[in-house]
Amino acid sequence: MLNFRAVKKNERVFKFDRQPVLALDGFWRKLRSDIGLADVRLHDLHHNYASLNARSSETFPMIVNLLGHADIRTTAWYSHLEDAHILAVADVVGAEIEKHIPQIIP
Repeated sequence: MLNFRAVKKNERVFKFDRQPVLALDGFWRKLRSDIGLADVRLHDLHHNYASLNARSSETFPMIVNLLGHADIRTTAWYSHLEDAHILAVADVVGAEIEKHIPQIIP
């Protein structure tokens, strides 16, 4: 079982020889260049992570905790559902409702 401990306010999660922002920025630029995703920002990954959790039917309270947000409204802003996913879920719900409605038209 994983054991996560809280990080102290001024303690770094990742240890860098340089300033953390500069080290992370340099690493991220090189990684994006190496894999051909030059326009992807770390912030984009935050949105994607929230959206993938929402599409996987994870509860919003859980996503709030996963993202470390203090307010569920912030999580709602980060969690985007694509129209195709919304329509697919609506079709599933519609099909389930249709099973329970008596056939009126012969």
